[in-house]
Amino acid sequence: MLLAICMGMSSSVWADDVEISNAQGLMEFASRVNAGETALNATLINDIDLTGVGWTPIGNADISYSGVFDGQGHRIYGFNATSKGNGGLFGQTSAATIKNFSIDGSFTIEDGKYSGVIGQAKKSTITNIHSSLTITVSGGSHMGGVVGSTEGDTGTTISNCSFSGSITFTKDFNGSIAGIVGYMSADKVINCANHGNITFIAANCNAGGIVAYINSKDACVEHCLNTGILTCSSGTPTYGAAIVGRIKKNFTAAQLSDNYWLEGSALAAAKKDNTEGDVLPNTKKVTAEQLKSGEICYALNGNVSGGTEWFQTIPGDTYPWPFNGEIHAPIYINGRNHCDGTAYEGTTYSNEDLGIVVDQHDYVDGFCSRCNALDKNYMTANADGYFEIGTANQLKWFAAYVNQVKMDANAMLVNDIKLTEAWEVPIGNWVNSAAFKGHFDGKGHSIEGLNGKSSQNYFGLFGVISTGCVIENFTIRGEITTSYQYAGGVAAYARDTTPVIRNVHSYVNINNTFSGARLGGILGGSMNGVVIVDRCVYSGTLDGNDAGGSGNYAGMVGYINNNAGATLTISNSLFDGKLINTAETPGGSTFGGIIGYIGANPYPTIKNCLSIGTLQSAITGQICGAVKGENTVIENTYYLGELDNGSASTVGKPAIKVTAEKLASGEVTAKLGIVFRQNLDADEESEKDPYPVIPMNDVDLLEHDVVVEITETSYATLYLPDVDVIANKVTAFTGELNGERLELKPISDKTSGVCIIPAQTAVILKGAPGIYSFIPGFGATELEGNVLKGSAEDIEATGKYVLAQPENEKVGFYLADKGTIAAGKAYIELPSTEVKAFYFDGEEETAIESLTPALSKGEGAIYNIAGQRINKLQKGINIVNGKKVLK
Repeated sequence: MLLAICMGMSSSVWADDVEISNAQGLMEFASRVNAGETALNATLINDIDLTGVGWTPIGNADISYSGVFDGQGHRIYGFNATSKGNGGLFGQTSAATIKNFSIDGSFTIEDGKYSGVIGQAKKSTITNIHSSLTITVSGGSHMGGVVGSTEGDTGTTISNCSFSGSITFTKDFNGSIAGIVGYMSADKVINCANHGNITFIAANCNAGGIVAYINSKDACVEHCLNTGILTCSSGTPTYGAAIVGRIKKNFTAAQLSDNYWLEGSALAAAKKDNTEGDVLPNTKKVTAEQLKSGEICYALNGNVSGGTEWFQTIPGDTYPWPFNGEIHAPIYINGRNHCDGTAYEGTTYSNEDLGIVVDQHDYVDGFCSRCNALDKNYMTANADGYFEIGTANQLKWFAAYVNQVKMDANAMLVNDIKLTEAWEVPIGNWVNSAAFKGHFDGKGHSIEGLNGKSSQNYFGLFGVISTGCVIENFTIRGEITTSYQYAGGVAAYARDTTPVIRNVHSYVNINNTFSGARLGGILGGSMNGVVIVDRCVYSGTLDGNDAGGSGNYAGMVGYINNNAGATLTISNSLFDGKLINTAETPGGSTFGGIIGYIGANPYPTIKNCLSIGTLQSAITGQICGAVKGENTVIENTYYLGELDNGSASTVGKPAIKVTAEKLASGEVTAKLGIVFRQNLDADEESEKDPYPVIPMNDVDLLEHDVVVEITETSYATLYLPDVDVIANKVTAFTGELNGERLELKPISDKTSGVCIIPAQTAVILKGAPGIYSFIPGFGATELEGNVLKGSAEDIEATGKYVLAQPENEKVGFYLADKGTIAAGKAYIELPSTEVKAFYFDGEEETAIESLTPALSKGEGAIYNIAGQRINKLQKGINIVNGKKVLK
């Protein structure tokens, strides 16, 4: 029985694999796939001669091949086909693996939408295919010497492939064609070579040695080589270049690096929409002598002697190949190398390993003094896993460590940081997919002198931030200039799940020279996932200077990507800076105090925010520059100015317009919640805050009063997570439960009689309706026996007792079945009870009309936070003439 089961299983497995030894077997395999056996696996066991065979592609636009096709190093020759659809050896693949063969013959493309050895490859792996087809094109869309297109799905990888045939256009053509792949989305081309010549007529076609057209910022073209000659017979081509013919304008940060091209093979390395030729990052133009010597083969192998990706026989091969055939051999470097792996002058390359002497790094302050390589051991994380950063050089080192070693590294500031050199490399980038995923805690410190000009996309203190990242608790100043699409005063770009920027005050001035940029005083743009910006302030000046009229600029976040997966929440934040457009013809650029542009599909929330800054451009809004969909939620948000949104459809409950007088009164501060503070009662006007502010550290907390509103019920609740306060002109109570009643216990300092509410203590306030300003401090005695609870964040109200006065009912704590308890409010929570409400006991208590005489203004005496008279100023907060004095 066991033997029978095993035999049955084996038969099933064998039935899914085909061994192909001749043309007839290959044709039968194609027929079976096209009849519905799309996951059929196949291996070649011989070279295949297709001379005289009328070829029908394996898979088509309706049937995608999804199996594994392994050529095992064999050759398919005599291929002769005419394409009028998805054409090639394979018409269309999806989640397939195609590998290990060479193919030659002729291929005529008359009207093929996608054509190549593989016409269209979706989510497939294409590796070690070597095409020397002679291709003639008279029409179609996207063609390649190896793959026509990856359009439609992302995730295809094309590696270690080459093209050494020829591609000729016979008439005017408006499509994309290249030696490796015609059109690609968020896909990868790695270790590929084009040695074939491409001749085209139409000046408007997209032609590239490696890739013709890239339409995704997530594309990757690395370690590739072009030696083939691109010739446009009708003049200078608009889009024709050695590595990439055309990069869509908005996607300038495609991961294109360590590519090489033969001088004279094309006019440029790559071209972007509406620009001149662009030299790609780390892309080098080389000579025929460098190629012949083996130098470039060594470089393509990542400066590894005897590397296993690129091969070249010396003498013999005039350039390297991305596979090890019978006549291609490994390249070794002989002589002496610098410490970064680059060769000294006079170094030779051969197919024999004669040894190499490599200089040692000379590490000074975290970097090699010779090649600037990172010393990974320069800093050691503390017991909690955080690098303690106290100098500008340590911050520079941390950026390099994140980008090169550990994306989720953690750091904290232990001093204020003053940068004296230009900031060049952000923490987290896209060049090598090193998005920052760690925790950066400023601990209330400042970073001064973030000055620099972008040399790549995604520029700021942080470049790209991603899953799990938290950036918080610091103030940052500086001036940056960007000539790329994304930049931000704190971070340029956020993607994936729950990156957080919290409690950061940016004074960074941003100057833009890129038409169509997406810039924010805090964050340039948001891609997808749940991105959170909370308790942030932008007080700098952002000059969009966008003559192109397509950019998006904001005090908080410049742009939200237009897809339903983009969920951005901006809460408890303030814009009091400037957004200006100094372009002579500003066009349609959008400027928003909070968000620059919101598309039709994202789900942003703007909550407890205030926008009072200056906006100067054609399309502006104090909240949003433009809102194109109906998914935006705006809650408890205020603005000073003319328009909340520059261009909007339905945004739910709109923002609330306020006056300067109302801002100065404290009313808006009380409604915004405990994150905002404001000095209302100072003797001198200069000491008053004209609008709500957000403290960023302990000193700020002591310098700005807590503002509370008591409504017509004569009651309010309060919970402060960060400071003690002296409650002026009201009575504050803790609560004790007595059956179904809530007994109020008034708070009064035993020595002075002053009402001091300790931090992290939930209380009930009673007083005449109005706005109250409470003096902050530290050092109050903790209170015991209090059943009231509070939270520093908004929490779910269901199942908790909250302060309310339903119609025709008394004021009390009522059991909630829905809703939210705002941060800074008190509530009661019991494990299980049938009680629907708790009512106050202690109605004889009345509001205190004023502070005790000891704290009255005008006496000239000095008191501590507890209300005790002292002879001189003490360290901490003091009360002098009724005003706060910090020593």
